[in-house]
Amino acid sequence: MGTARTVVVVLGLWSIVPAQQRAEIFEFGDLEQRFGGGEAQRKGGVRAINRFMYVAYSLLQGDGGPRATQSTISVAGKTRLMVRGTADEIALVKGMLEQLREEQPPRARLQCSFLKMPVALVMAHGLTEDAFVPTDETAFGKLVRDAVKEKGALQNLPEVIAGPLVPFVVESGTKVVGKPAPAADQAVRVRGEMVPVQRGEVAFAMQLVRGPVPADRMQVPKDALLNRAFRLEAGKAVMAITVEGEQATVVFVRCTEVTSDAAKEPKAGR
Repeated sequence: MGTARTVVVVLGLWSIVPAQQRAEIFEFGDLEQRFGGGEAQRKGGVRAINRFMYVAYSLLQGDGGPRATQSTISVAGKTRLMVRGTADEIALVKGMLEQLREEQPPRARLQCSFLKMPVALVMAHGLTEDAFVPTDETAFGKLVRDAVKEKGALQNLPEVIAGPLVPFVVESGTKVVGKPAPAADQAVRVRGEMVPVQRGEVAFAMQLVRGPVPADRMQVPKDALLNRAFRLEAGKAVMAITVEGEQATVVFVRCTEVTSDAAKEPKAGR
C-alpha cells in the first residue's frame, strides 16, 4: 500500500533573536494546483510554492536585510508552508496567500523604461546603485532630459499585465530616444514575478538581464545585472540602476493599475 506524502516548506528569517520569533503553518496545496504546480511537478519543474517563496524571500530580505533559509520535508499529498519570523512578517505572508485565494486574484499593469547614461551622471544625481527606490514621473523626466544631453538613450518598453506567479519578460520596445536599439543578444531585458500583497498593492521579484533569458520562464536568470524585490502601489513608481563599466542602465517601473478585472489574461513568457 502506498504512503501519502506531505510536503512542508519552511520559510525562515534569522535576523531576529529567538525570543522574537514565532512560527505558523499555512496550507498551500490548493494554490499549488491553481497556479500550475501539478504540471510543473510532473515535468520536474519549478513548483508554485517555490516561486511564491522566492518572491516572499526576496521581499522580506530587502537590501542588506536578513538571510532567509529554507528546507523541504517530504512526509505525505499535502503541501504546507511554515513561516518563521516576527508577527509582522508572518502577517505579510498570510496577506499574500489570502490575495492569491481571491476568486479573481489581482493583476498589475506596468509601464517600464530603460535609460542609458554615463556613470558620471549617476554620481552627479546622487543615485543609488543596485536597489529599487521610490521615484515619480517628474523626477524621472528630469533625469531623462539630463541623460539625453549627455548622449544617453531612452527606451520605452511594451506594457506588461502581470498576473500572480506568472513570470513575465519585457523586451526592448521600438521607441528609442538618443541612440539606435541594441542588438538582440546585447539588449537588456526585465524578467519578473508578481504576488499581490493587499488591495491596491503588489510585490515584485525582478531581474535585469543582458541578452537572452532562460527558455523556461520559471527559471530565475543566474547572471542578472540586478536582482531585487520591491512593493508597489497603483499609481506609484520605482527605479533602479546597474553599472557596467562607464555606462549605467536605469530601469523605471510604474504601476498604472492593480485590478481584479479578468478581461485580459496575462501569459507566461510575454
